[in-house]
Amino acid sequence: KYSKTQSIDDNLLVKGFSWSTHNQHRRAEDGTAVIRAPCVPVLWLIQPDLLTKLTSEIALSDSGFLQRFILDETDWPVEVYRDPGEFCPVQKAKWASLVYDILNHFRKAPTPDHIEATPEARQRIDEYRESIKRLLLDPKGLQDIKSFAQRWAEWAWRFALLFHVITYRRDASKFPISEETATNAIQFAKYYARSIVTGK
Repeated sequence: KYSKTQSIDDNLLVKGFSWSTHNQHRRAEDGTAVIRAPCVPVLWLIQPDLLTKLTSEIALSDSGFLQRFILDETDWPVEVYRDPGEFCPVQKAKWASLVYDILNHFRKAPTPDHIEATPEARQRIDEYRESIKRLLLDPKGLQDIKSFAQRWAEWAWRFALLFHVITYRRDASKFPISEETATNAIQFAKYYARSIVTGK
């Protein structure tokens, strides 16, 4: 969204990541709406040229918007279309059950659930964070993408939480995030981090 000055206005999306209070100016009503603790999940499936345009906007990096996104560009080869037929009804039912169970429990919860992590899980992700710090201290390391690299350990925690909730669903708060889940999450974070470093 652009403001009246045609500058990019991404404040709500940035604050919706950290649940920070946001003041939304409403020209029609000539007033301001105060949004407390906004939570804004975003999933965009966009064309490669639009992704390039998005990532080339300096203002989106300066605001921290792009650093919060986990981006991936998939090279899909051209092939002759073949009708895959109907999806497996059992798998469709399992997927629907997972999505609705998670949404109905967590989105409608009056207060956020608190999920712990085992000491081993914390140690794995702390070690990953320290490895990133060492690269950032290297003059030939990640200086040109420093603001992105500083988010990679955070990405690992986000993946770990996602994997944990998918496994335990509404009972996720009854169990701590395991070392195995943290290790798998780090591998995912490294995959997406590699795409930023190599451009692939």
